[in-house]
Amino acid sequence: METMSHLLNRSIKNQIRNLFISSLLVTMCIISLIIFYYWKVSIDGIMQYAQEETAQAVLQGIKDFVDVPLKLNENNRYFLEKGLLDTNNEDNTAKFFGGVMRSADENVYSFSFGTEAGEYYGVRKNTDNQLEFMKSNKQTDGRSVYYLLDDNFKLRNLTQQLGKFDPRTRDWYIVAKEEQYPAFSDIYQHFIMKDLAISASYPVFDEDKNFIGVLGTHITLNKLNDELKDIVKNRRAKVYIFEEKSGKIVANTENAANFTIDESGNFHRDSIENIKDDIIKKAYYLYKDYKKNNTKEVKNGENFYIKMTEYRNHGIRWIIVVAVQENYYVAAIKKSIWISVALSTIILLISIYMSAKKIDQYLLPVYDLIGITKKFSAGNFRAKAETSQKNEIGILGEAFNNMSEHLAILINNLEQKVQERTNELEKKNQILSETKEKLEHSLQIDFLTELYNRRFLIENLEKMMCFPL
Repeated sequence: METMSHLLNRSIKNQIRNLFISSLLVTMCIISLIIFYYWKVSIDGIMQYAQEETAQAVLQGIKDFVDVPLKLNENNRYFLEKGLLDTNNEDNTAKFFGGVMRSADENVYSFSFGTEAGEYYGVRKNTDNQLEFMKSNKQTDGRSVYYLLDDNFKLRNLTQQLGKFDPRTRDWYIVAKEEQYPAFSDIYQHFIMKDLAISASYPVFDEDKNFIGVLGTHITLNKLNDELKDIVKNRRAKVYIFEEKSGKIVANTENAANFTIDESGNFHRDSIENIKDDIIKKAYYLYKDYKKNNTKEVKNGENFYIKMTEYRNHGIRWIIVVAVQENYYVAAIKKSIWISVALSTIILLISIYMSAKKIDQYLLPVYDLIGITKKFSAGNFRAKAETSQKNEIGILGEAFNNMSEHLAILINNLEQKVQERTNELEKKNQILSETKEKLEHSLQIDFLTELYNRRFLIENLEKMMCFPL
């Protein structure tokens, strides 16, 4: 026979409770899986958009930075091509180059023109951000001389005199002459400023299509670091730019050195091997080896979505690495998800508690009915089930009460009939006993003489013989 605890484990209450809890848990799990799936999809979508948008913003920033010297050359070549600038007139030459430099972008540190005859004219910004006119021609015996300019672009005092300078030996001049088209030089060390520089050069031809020289606009790349930092400041991203050919650093947003100067004063450019950021290194080599444009890397528990792009413009061939932090973009989503999980858990626990209470409340009449049944089986036919609930349990209670009434009537009638039969049987037994006595008496007496007969004498004699006095 099954034990009571085993029966309780199989009770309707526990079955209903387990069914409800399991159904609720399954439902919650399915909903959670759906939510987390779409949450993951939405995060991927957000990060892909952020990654692409940041990369495009960086590309646009680089383009704007690089377009400055190109446009400066394009806008001023006309004066040289048409012969409107006489370089022999020193005052007009200083005014022309000085006016261009005053209106030029702050990234431009010098604007110059080198002739096919080896002459060189231009204006530069010195370390105090003052304009200086520079020239190198027969008059200076091929040496570079620098004069400070006043506000009206008039030559003032001589500030510096250097050695011989021939623009035709410079990379920016050579590349424009060879290409016969606007071009950028290779990145080089600025000979005064401790910085990387690049020159945009424009080949100049006279009206007869004769090559007469190269117009050059020279910019420092330190300004590009600042431009990139402004772009990614509110995007929580980091950017590195490398030369495609050499892997050397052009610019970055992480204050990593683009170059170093050793104890001997020698200038060394840093490359991808020198940086300490492992995720940038890994993304760079994945791109170089497998042309993998998009990667996802984890650093210190934080996800980075990395976009690799190329920038090419008039000889510039750069690889751009943009790494976007996930947490900045999805922190609010993650917070809302965890809040939803916490609220769902609380609601689940409350639902389980309330359902258990309600199940107990609904099944209480059933347990009352079980108790009443036990009393009824013990002979208490006055016990009645509760019938106040207008549901199946109330109907069951009414049916039980009707059954108990009918059973009580049947049992009472049965007891009465049993008593009557018992009385009748006792009367018959009494009559039978009396009849037996009469019969036995008649067997011992002679019915004619009414004296004891021979049988009586023999039986008594045997008794006397068996039991002597």
